[in-house]
Amino acid sequence: LPRLLSNPSILKIMHCIESDNLWLQRDFDCFLVGVFDTFVAAKQLDLPRKSLAACLEHYVGVRLDKECQLADWRIRPLPARMRDYARLDTHYLFTLWEHMKAELRPRDPAALVDVYTRSNQQCLKLWRPDDPQQTDRTWRAVANKAGTVLSGPQLAIVQAVCQWRDEVARAEDVSLHPVLPKHWVVRLAMTLPTSVDAIRVALRSEREGLTKFVVKHIDSLCDAVRAATAESFTEKNHASARPPASDTPRQPQQHIRFPDQERSAPTTNGPVKLLRRPVAFSGVSGSSSFFRPNAAPSPVQVSIPV
Repeated sequence: LPRLLSNPSILKIMHCIESDNLWLQRDFDCFLVGVFDTFVAAKQLDLPRKSLAACLEHYVGVRLDKECQLADWRIRPLPARMRDYARLDTHYLFTLWEHMKAELRPRDPAALVDVYTRSNQQCLKLWRPDDPQQTDRTWRAVANKAGTVLSGPQLAIVQAVCQWRDEVARAEDVSLHPVLPKHWVVRLAMTLPTSVDAIRVALRSEREGLTKFVVKHIDSLCDAVRAATAESFTEKNHASARPPASDTPRQPQQHIRFPDQERSAPTTNGPVKLLRRPVAFSGVSGSSSFFRPNAAPSPVQVSIPV
């Protein structure tokens, strides 16, 4: 898989690669090179709806059943409905690619090249475990599910439980949802449990009951909640003990902007080549504990099919 995905002579047709690009790096040490992102093309074409299902309905006249997107894919054997979904989710990407190219060319000679360029600029973004904008994205998205403003200790619990959930999922080689659904994370944050029994009581009213992974790792879950709560209250006490701020107006800070080298488009040296082996991909994720090294791949020449 790494050789295929990083081969610039093989076009990869995908939809909305921003998250897939980071997951592939994080979980499988794979880098994307030579991509046509149909989501970027939909933005370039100014379509009213830009999801894959909407694009396929607009160009191909096919309606996708997206109910299986969040289904439990560990089921064996897979039901026929889920097998059909997995197949159709990528089957029409070739046709969609052709339709979008045909519509982009007459609009602007540079429009098609711009879609390829912006698609591959997204591939240059690297997964960095120490980047809070990447690592905090999951728990902040879960916190937004609360529907209300969470306190400092509650936010700390959401962050700690999401970290616990990720570690358990990797250790058990499963996805995040079977370990602890998002609404359970929010429920723990709202109730502020301080013991194993309190966690059981907080989750007992849920229809599904405790997952086997919560039952197995409930002690470490309790430790994570306690540590997050204690640390949050400690920081709050330290903040209240600080002297009041001075009335002297602060001088405005000057922010220096550096060019984002990771997002710069690779230069193309030599003639543009026609790619004859496109490959279609859709949503990719994984739960492996393997992390990619921090070293970035060297720039490569990306051939643009016209």
